[in-house]
Amino acid sequence: FMGDIDGSINRLLQHLTGENFGNSWFKWTEWQQAHPEIKPFVGYTKFQSELFQILDPNFTVFIYPDVKYEIRIEEIVWGGVDKDGIPALTNPDFIDASKADYLSDTEPVFGVEINGDVRAYPYRIMDWHEMFNDVIGGVPVSLAYCTLCGSGILFDTRVAGRDEPFIFGSSGFLYRSNKLMYDQQTHSLWNQFTGRPVVGELTGSGIELKILPVVTTTWGQWRKANPHTKVLSLDTGFVRDYKPGKAYSHYFNSPNLMFPALTNDKRLQQKDQVFGLRMTGVEKAWPLSSFTGGKVINDQVGV
Repeated sequence: FMGDIDGSINRLLQHLTGENFGNSWFKWTEWQQAHPEIKPFVGYTKFQSELFQILDPNFTVFIYPDVKYEIRIEEIVWGGVDKDGIPALTNPDFIDASKADYLSDTEPVFGVEINGDVRAYPYRIMDWHEMFNDVIGGVPVSLAYCTLCGSGILFDTRVAGRDEPFIFGSSGFLYRSNKLMYDQQTHSLWNQFTGRPVVGELTGSGIELKILPVVTTTWGQWRKANPHTKVLSLDTGFVRDYKPGKAYSHYFNSPNLMFPALTNDKRLQQKDQVFGLRMTGVEKAWPLSSFTGGKVINDQVGV
């Protein structure tokens, strides 16, 4: 957090690894990611908890001595904000499409339709909040939007055997440049990309949230297809500058990552956008550039 002012950390890492990445936290972290054979020392979670509580005492609800985990606990990094420093929108206010004069037709939105209940969540608002907890068409849902990796995933927050649906927030932690969200009931950390708890009380429970359809499109296209849609109000209860691109435009327009994520496959750049398909035991991705000009791709998966 403070940097390697006198070079002692770098000298120690050189001695231990035989590598020399200078004071590049990026390179050293990627080296760590590439060496899963190196295990944390006994009592590491106690050390890690004490370290992170210097940043925010509330972090101790996530990481504490002997906490259960199923990811590499030593790869959890601080995202630069406190617990709920990026506040989720829970049961936010909506307005009719005809009153959404703050939106232009070309602006991107997340569109959701469940049981005839149609809603739009503009990126310009979600960039600041990264999560919403809502009830759409009678179904409790959460959208987990990781701005760092560009993925917005809608989850059904009901789980068999539990009386109440989960309500999620942003922990302030990252794992390989992907946000770790948390549930308010147990404060377990969840992988945003898989909908699985990976650190804390629910680790090993076998819970995996059901993924629901969400559309990424422009406001003009969504409204044309769904003229009776409702859309988020700018009155969120938080003071933010909701102008388009205000939160992350520099990051979105840069080819560089903000946090390290080792990628050995060089066929695409790390931030190239893809259509991703996930099925049981089968994953495949197609670069968006492959569809330039309205091209159609016919393919097979899992055969």
